[in-house]
Amino acid sequence: KRQHNPALIPRNATVDRHLKTAEAGDLTPFLDYMEALKNPYQHTPMQQRYAAPPLDNPTRFTTTCGT
Repeated sequence: KRQHNPALIPRNATVDRHLKTAEAGDLTPFLDYMEALKNPYQHTPMQQRYAAPPLDNPTRFTTTCGT
């Protein structure tokens, strides 16, 4: 079933946090997250690191693209 279920899906709160960190000058968390997202069906330890919902996940999250 792993070939049909991604190990990791990008979560709005996580993406937003990493983008803000990158904008502040630290690209490392963003680049690590992008690396984990490159092969979503591999189920690697790196992906496991991001699999759980973030602790700082807001109950509401507004995107600018309307999704």
